[in-house]
Amino acid sequence: MPLFITILAITIAQLPGLAMRYLPFSKSLELGRKKKLFLYYTAAFIFQHLAVYILVKGDYNNVTLLTYKRLLFLLSTIYVFINISFIKGNLYKHIFIYGMQGGYSLFLHSIVALFVGRISTATPLYIQLSIQTIGYSILFTLFFIPLWKKVSNSIIFNSQLTNDYYWNVIWMIPALAIYSDAMVTMNNQWINSLPQIISRIMTALSLIISWKWITLDFESLENMLYLKNQNKIMNLQTEGILAQAEILRESENHIKICKHDMRHNLGIIRSLIQDKKTEDVLNYIEELDTTMKANKPLVYCKNTIVNSALLVYMSKAKEKNIDVKLELNIPDKLPWNSNDIAILIANAFENAIIASSKQSLDEQEIYISARFYDEKLAIIFKNRFNGEILIGSSGFPTSTEPGHGIGMQSILSIVNKYKASASCTSNNGWFNMTFLFT
Repeated sequence: MPLFITILAITIAQLPGLAMRYLPFSKSLELGRKKKLFLYYTAAFIFQHLAVYILVKGDYNNVTLLTYKRLLFLLSTIYVFINISFIKGNLYKHIFIYGMQGGYSLFLHSIVALFVGRISTATPLYIQLSIQTIGYSILFTLFFIPLWKKVSNSIIFNSQLTNDYYWNVIWMIPALAIYSDAMVTMNNQWINSLPQIISRIMTALSLIISWKWITLDFESLENMLYLKNQNKIMNLQTEGILAQAEILRESENHIKICKHDMRHNLGIIRSLIQDKKTEDVLNYIEELDTTMKANKPLVYCKNTIVNSALLVYMSKAKEKNIDVKLELNIPDKLPWNSNDIAILIANAFENAIIASSKQSLDEQEIYISARFYDEKLAIIFKNRFNGEILIGSSGFPTSTEPGHGIGMQSILSIVNKYKASASCTSNNGWFNMTFLFT
């Protein structure tokens, strides 16, 4: 019986922390995936019972408080690895949340440990461990609901930023804090001194301050990205208007010339008709028609904001002699903010132009397809690229240098904002980006 209770005390103590690490990702999981993930959790819970039983059954008399502490740290990592492998693309965020949860749980354990440490040493260890786990679970339950209401809408959990470089730095902060504290108190004693209490309180305060600092930093980054996007869309529209104005100016001059030459053109046509050169007449008229159409405003799609973005980057592609093929069907009105769709297309187009310009002249090709049907918008970008592509945890190209990859961050923030499907592949010398908004 003491062995059974000891095992339960160790394994059940894992569950509150598991809930805290799962909830930040729960919104991004469909029901089917949630069920599958809980099956993995259940299997891990059963495995922990068996593993601890095998580990201590032959030497139960030597089980100590240090055994309890070590197993709590060790076994919690099993659930962390399940989350990392199942909820992919969030490695650094998983570790960051693990560190924050670990610090919070460590603080609650400390409160209970102060009480348990006052219990007579004559009390069997399995009773002490049971009180520790039950007390910790009660405190966690009492404080978790109000705590979660406070932090569930935090920008840290809901941020549209997926900057690998940034997460690669901040994930270490809470993890290092709790491990540095745990290493000092990883001994065979309950908390029973003032320095230990002060240490735990200072660790908790440092994590709270870190959380506040990171929250403010994220808000600043998202505001910066929003302002960059707004600035970019205004510039695109301005450039588009100027380009169309230039075309209209050239068209106006061309019309003046056509009016001036109209008498000559009519004379030529009359002469050809009189000579019964019907085919030459038709060719001449078609040539005039082509000349008239050459200077009309360019319309790549019906959506004026997206059209401005396409107009600007089609012009940039032509300057670099990059061949661009378009198949577009984007209506004027969209279920999503047209500015966001235009920003996504502009950034993807810009990246494709940069990548294409690095290829040999005969491989500078870009293919863009956008189709709106049944309240869905599918966008495909393809460009030739034979170089090395650094893919981040998001599944999209990334940069390890601070300040780089803003365009891709902008794309991913829009994808996350509308919960769109997005993928990135590279094969047979072609780099592909696909987006589906529903």
